[in-house]
Amino acid sequence: MWQNRMRKIRRLSLVLPLILSLCLSSKVSASSELIPEGEIQTDRVIYKTETVAPRKIQTTISKGAEIYYPKTERVIYEGPEATYVGMACKGNQTEVKAGDPLIEINVKVDAVGIVEKQLALKRRQASFEKGKEDREKEIKDLEEQVQKAGTELEKQKLSIRAEIAKIRLEQYIFSEENTIKSQQEAIDEQAAQKEVHYICATTDGTVSQIPYFSAGDVIHTGQAVAVITKQDVCMFKSDSELAYGLDVVVHSNGREPQIMNGTIVASSSVLTSDKPFSLIAVKGETIPKSTTRTNWSFDVTTEDIQNILMVSRQAVEKDDKKEFVTLLDEANMPHKRFIKTVLTAVDGVWILDGLKEGDRVVIK
Repeated sequence: MWQNRMRKIRRLSLVLPLILSLCLSSKVSASSELIPEGEIQTDRVIYKTETVAPRKIQTTISKGAEIYYPKTERVIYEGPEATYVGMACKGNQTEVKAGDPLIEINVKVDAVGIVEKQLALKRRQASFEKGKEDREKEIKDLEEQVQKAGTELEKQKLSIRAEIAKIRLEQYIFSEENTIKSQQEAIDEQAAQKEVHYICATTDGTVSQIPYFSAGDVIHTGQAVAVITKQDVCMFKSDSELAYGLDVVVHSNGREPQIMNGTIVASSSVLTSDKPFSLIAVKGETIPKSTTRTNWSFDVTTEDIQNILMVSRQAVEKDDKKEFVTLLDEANMPHKRFIKTVLTAVDGVWILDGLKEGDRVVIK
């Protein structure tokens, strides 16, 4: 038995070196396949980000318009009945300034009416003098009574009555003198109408129309006697109601685009009208007559909010109806940040609280 054991030991002593050599060779092979530590690459998440910065919100609407070209103004005669004498300008296409004479007229003077007004004025003046004397006498009587008063209390009462009478006299004189002055001015104005008169231009521009008159034709108050065209101002009308004073950009939609700046100068929002409308004035621009049939429209900015913090709509998410963004810190680590928003527009979301200028947020 002892011999058998010795044989096994000899066999193991022969096999063990072989096993050890095999293990060592496999270890060397495995170590040769390892990647050097400097070449190892860890996975990194690349985010699409946006920096929070001040921006603005503008809401612009576009409306159609029709052109009034050019702007015209009718000259209306206001005054007593008159007769036509002749032209005081060269007629149509005459360049005029406000105040330039257009038509010469003779005003029919109501002589009887002037005499009646003069008599009424004399009666008023006489009544004024009589009323003034009566009030002055009342004051004088009260002052004499003050001197004769037996007690101090009675004296004070009479003094107060005298002061009140003086104030009433001043009011009476002021009122009557103004009335008399107005009556005299009316008489003088009517008497001056005996002279030759002119109907004058009410604005700068070009005389585009004067009705035909014959000598002696009667011209009544409220009658249009001329039309003046203003080439430096053109008007547009829209069927939309817009706020008075808004600035707009008017542009043509034809082959030769034109862009002009204008202002809403009239609107049904401030004027009584059954239908909504707005009038736009464009100053300092002259529109060629060849484009008067062009289609026109205008753009108006209804909202203009400056210097507010905004982010893209793709950066804002919701968690149980609460809005939040993914905020990246300096180490590029993401954090959930709840925010308060004010308005969502086409350009982005207006941030009220939760972010500051310079923050980086993830865009989904």
